[in-house]
Amino acid sequence: HGEAHGFSDEQLQYFEGDHERYIARETIQNAVDARLDDAKPAVVVFEELKIRASDFPGNDMLSDKMKRCLKFAPNDEKAVPFFNKAINLLKSRDLTVLKISDFNTRGLTGSDEDIEGNWYRLVRAAGMSSMKGVGGGSFGIGKGAPIAASSLHTVFYSSINEKGEPVFQGKARLVSHVDRDNDIKQRTGFYGIDGYKAVRNQRNIPAFFRRSERGTDIFIMGYNATADWKEKLIKSVLQNFWLTIYRGDLEVLLKDGDTKVINRESLCDNLETYAPEETKAYYASVVNSTQTFEQELKFLGKCVLYVRKQDGYPRRIMMARKPKMFVTDKSNHVLREQYAGVFICEDDKGNRLL
Repeated sequence: HGEAHGFSDEQLQYFEGDHERYIARETIQNAVDARLDDAKPAVVVFEELKIRASDFPGNDMLSDKMKRCLKFAPNDEKAVPFFNKAINLLKSRDLTVLKISDFNTRGLTGSDEDIEGNWYRLVRAAGMSSMKGVGGGSFGIGKGAPIAASSLHTVFYSSINEKGEPVFQGKARLVSHVDRDNDIKQRTGFYGIDGYKAVRNQRNIPAFFRRSERGTDIFIMGYNATADWKEKLIKSVLQNFWLTIYRGDLEVLLKDGDTKVINRESLCDNLETYAPEETKAYYASVVNSTQTFEQELKFLGKCVLYVRKQDGYPRRIMMARKPKMFVTDKSNHVLREQYAGVFICEDDKGNRLL
C-alpha cells in the first residue's frame, strides 16, 4: 500500500556516469571513517573478479523479479534496455564483480533491528548516514554509488564485526512490480533469511562472499567495467585522497591480475603519472610550502593553511576536514602572485559544524 516507484531513482541518479569516480570517493571515505587502529592506515582493496551466474545467490528469484519489473515499465526508454540486459546477464555463464574490501576497520556493527548500528544504516536504511560525529559522511546517499555501478543494481555486503561475528546480505534497487498474488511491491529487495534478515552463520554464507578478518566487503554484481576502469579509479583515489595517503592514514590496492599499490611511498610517482596539475599543485603546497599558517579560529577551532607561490598555479585553495579528503576548492585572488593552498580543519568541534 505504498507508492509505486519507477526507474528514475534519486539515490542512484546522482552517481550516473563516471562510476569509478564515485565508487572510490564514497567507499574509501567510509573505510577511513571506520579506521580501527589510528597508528596504522586503513587499507582498501579494489579487485575485479568473475562469478558463475549459477553461483549468484538467489539468481532464480532475482531473474523473476527482473522480468516482473520489465512488465511494470514496458514503455520506459531507460528501464527496458536495463532490464533486458540484466535478465540476459543472469542467464550468462559468468558475471563480472568488483569486490571492494577494507582492512584495519571496525566492520559493520549492530543487529538487523538496531537503527543506530552501522549495519542497519548502510544496508537497511535510505538517507541515513552510517557515520556519526566528525567523519566525512553526512547525508547517507553515498551508499548508492556501488549500486549505480551494477548492471543489475544489486550489491552484496559481507562483514565481520567487533565480536568476530559474520554478517552477509544482498540488496537490489529496481522498480515497483506486481508479484504472484497481484500485489504491487516496492523497488528495494533483500537477499537473506527468515523474512529478509541478514545471514549471520558463516556456514550459510557462500564461500565467494566470506571474510576471514574484521572489516567489510562490498560486491558490485555485474560491474559495468570499462577497459580503463583501473586508471579511472586511480585518478579518483589521487584527486580525493592524496592528503589522506600522504599523512599515512590510507593505502589503496587495485587488482586485476596485477596489483597496483598507492601508499605514502608511491604517492609522488603516482601523482606525477595520473593526477591533474591542480592536484599536483595542492600536494606541493603541503610538502614544500612557501608559508604555513596555524590558527585557532572562533568557530572551527584549530586549523592549518599551507600555501605555495609558483607561476602557473591555479590561485585556488583545497578545503579538507579531519578525514583529509578533498571536499571542495575555492578561488581567491587577494594574492597577486599565482599560488595553490590547502586548508585543513582537524578540530572535532569544527568538523561537526562543517
